[in-house]
Amino acid sequence: MKYFALVSLVLIGSQAVGGGQVLNNSELDGNELLKDRRAAVQVLDSGKTQDSAGASKCFGYLKGFEDGMIALAAANPSNRWSFICPNAETTVNQQLKIVTNYLTAHPEDLYQHAQVLVSSALVHVFPCSAKNLMSEPSADR
Repeated sequence: MKYFALVSLVLIGSQAVGGGQVLNNSELDGNELLKDRRAAVQVLDSGKTQDSAGASKCFGYLKGFEDGMIALAAANPSNRWSFICPNAETTVNQQLKIVTNYLTAHPEDLYQHAQVLVSSALVHVFPCSAKNLMSEPSADR
């Protein structure tokens, strides 16, 4: 029950975005994420963008996704539900680049929900080994 409640909170929380707007899961697909990603990259490159709401939504979504994975691992000490294992130094900026590369390489999948695409992108770069899945989480995560 504790696990179900935590996952529910993570999923609900990951839908909240900047400006107080809440998106239905079906609204944030790969096309929308790719558009928002462009604004986020502008912020990284030049420190400004014409679409600050899109940039905020992209950064917020990725940070929320990361926080959800950390919460899921913390709620389940056996770590058997974790499938993405980035190192402790991985930043949201790096995740943005990884997701960007994945979305660009897989335009045929842009109709899918953002959570599916972000998961697919990150699991390819940061997969958990079988040993990680059954061992205790590291102290630095």
